[in-house]
Amino acid sequence: MEAGARGKTYKIGQAAKLLDVKPFVLRFWESEFKDVLVPVRTPSGQRAYTQGNVELVREIKRLLYDEGLTIEGAKKRLHQAKGQASGQLGSQPGSQPGNQPGNQPGNQPSGQTPPQAPLASAPPAPAQAAPAQHFEAQPALPGLARPEQVAAAQASAAQFATAQAEARRAAAQLAAAQEAAAQASATAAAHVATATQAAARATARADALALVLSDLQQELKAIRDLLG
Repeated sequence: MEAGARGKTYKIGQAAKLLDVKPFVLRFWESEFKDVLVPVRTPSGQRAYTQGNVELVREIKRLLYDEGLTIEGAKKRLHQAKGQASGQLGSQPGSQPGNQPGNQPGNQPSGQTPPQAPLASAPPAPAQAAPAQHFEAQPALPGLARPEQVAAAQASAAQFATAQAEARRAAAQLAAAQEAAAQASATAAAHVATATQAAARATARADALALVLSDLQQELKAIRDLLG
């Protein structure tokens, strides 16, 4: 929160917390109500909300959330309130013809109605402003999502798309690992087969050598018998 020539100001995060809305909702309302909601800029170029901005956003929130107006309905309500405020400023007592010094009732002859009296009775006309609220008080359509709901749905969709991409990458990595494992298994099987064949050949050679040795032993015995 900062204070300066404009009075107390709030950063967007501070204003969002104060108003109990998300910062992206404030940015969305700025874009929709840019003709009335105009935050100030700090010397460093950052967005800042004055106390008047905060009160205006609180009114926008009330119109949208509590009264259920659409964005257009809220805009019309704000413009109407602004016009009524301007009309009240223009209808101050000093600005009415009937209140001019020359038109004071005490300056008129007794029993005569001041010529400007009909003009002085004109101000009650603003009471006709009530019918203008008829079209504004229409509630938002039941199926119409609020701005923050739309933004939350878009964020959820983006997260879902990211999760899908990560799942596809994980599936690709798993497939590659399975293929590598299959290749390693095939290589290992080939090595085992080669080793088995080599062992079989070695066994056959050992058996042949055993037979040769047996024959040699028999011949040696025969020679010993002859010499004996």
